[in-house]
Amino acid sequence: MTKRKLYPTALTEEYKERICKIAVSEIDLIRKYRQMNTLLHELLDLLTADVPYTMSGAYARVSYVTDVICPTWGSDIRQLRMRCRYRNNSNQNLAVHLNQDLATLRQMANLLSKEGAEERISESQRRERISNLRSEKSNESPWEVMRVCVEKRLGVATYGVTDIETDNEETANLEGFEYLLEWIKKGTRLNLIYRKKGGDLQLQMVVYEPDCIVDVTTVCGCYAPYTTSERLHTIKSLNPNKPTMHTLLGNLAGQFLDESLADMRDGREPELNYSRSLRHFFRRNALDIAVTEGLDNAWHGEAKNQQANVAECLKTLKESDPNYRPELASTEATLLCADLGLRGRTDLLQSDWNLLIEQKSGKMETYRKVGAREEHYVQMMLYKTMLSVCYGGDRRHSSQYFLYSKYADCKGLIREGESMSPKDLQLAMQMRNAVARNLMRYTDAAELRQDLMSWQVESFRTKDVSDRLWEPYSKPELE
Repeated sequence: MTKRKLYPTALTEEYKERICKIAVSEIDLIRKYRQMNTLLHELLDLLTADVPYTMSGAYARVSYVTDVICPTWGSDIRQLRMRCRYRNNSNQNLAVHLNQDLATLRQMANLLSKEGAEERISESQRRERISNLRSEKSNESPWEVMRVCVEKRLGVATYGVTDIETDNEETANLEGFEYLLEWIKKGTRLNLIYRKKGGDLQLQMVVYEPDCIVDVTTVCGCYAPYTTSERLHTIKSLNPNKPTMHTLLGNLAGQFLDESLADMRDGREPELNYSRSLRHFFRRNALDIAVTEGLDNAWHGEAKNQQANVAECLKTLKESDPNYRPELASTEATLLCADLGLRGRTDLLQSDWNLLIEQKSGKMETYRKVGAREEHYVQMMLYKTMLSVCYGGDRRHSSQYFLYSKYADCKGLIREGESMSPKDLQLAMQMRNAVARNLMRYTDAAELRQDLMSWQVESFRTKDVSDRLWEPYSKPELE
């Protein structure tokens, strides 16, 4: 592991003094936690200032600090982060946790000018300690899945259902999933995905006709800068799927990842032999290459750069993330989650589930913030959800990255936090359900014809997108 930057002791003392002022102040608890939230973000920024890759936000910084710098008491930082963020929620009971949270801030301040206990041990000891922490956690899945068949409607959002596994009659309340109500009829099959919280079960997701397996990339294709709609999948599926210089570059970049990983798995530095890689790529993609225009010197120059960037990012991960173990990693790993009705293929996944990488050869988001594009974020979110639902256990010490291989100096290596927005997840599953419904409906060509005739181009413009993007680019694609 690379050594972390340490700051002067005076900076630590300055933060301790600010923490002390918050502790003795007579302001209300919510204002105290607002000030503590400011300090928490400042400390996270300082502790991750010399990390050799990009952080997607506060959750990613918390994930790095708790995984790499202080895994033995990292859960205290996670809980502090949640209480600071949801300080206005009356259920937080801030008074009970105030002293512990102030102590957590003081511990973080101490880390500015001295190494944590975990940073003074060997790499093997660090991994053993993290492994012990994981084993202390329950491997019980945080999810409970009920597979049901709808029998009759009992109320506005209430249905009488039969549990397919036990044949017991149950009642399903689909409040919050009203978009499903007009689709459901007698015989419809649903998977009800409950999240375990304490002793309660909360309905988090409803999977419509889960036997219709939808690819994760299909769901991501429902997201565009101008709309989020399952109709995009229908339109794209009607267009010819011909290779382009961009798709070929993406496939070649994926091969670079596979080759660099294979070298590191054998204990070697990644070998940058572009000619050999290109010959290997040509043998598998000769026809696509023959019919694709634009594969000029500029394209090959970009491909060479991406090969170097991929190797550099993997070497950086080896030096900076204790979760990265090349001997456990594989590329193009297939995931199938029947409970969610989803399948997908990850770019890099370790057999211990502790490292997940999604590689992209195109541009990342740089307009509103530096990070993953929306459709790529959704892809990562669904992969993480599939791993959680299928394999359960405590994944809080796992690492997730986007690797935008277009960018040099590891600027395209973006660490993601493990937290996910329930609202974003529900929208993604809504898109999955809508796609599954259409796939079943469109077995009747009349249904497809009726939908296509009723769609108006302007109805796709549901997001605030400028005319400069809509008129010359997005609108002609739909027309």
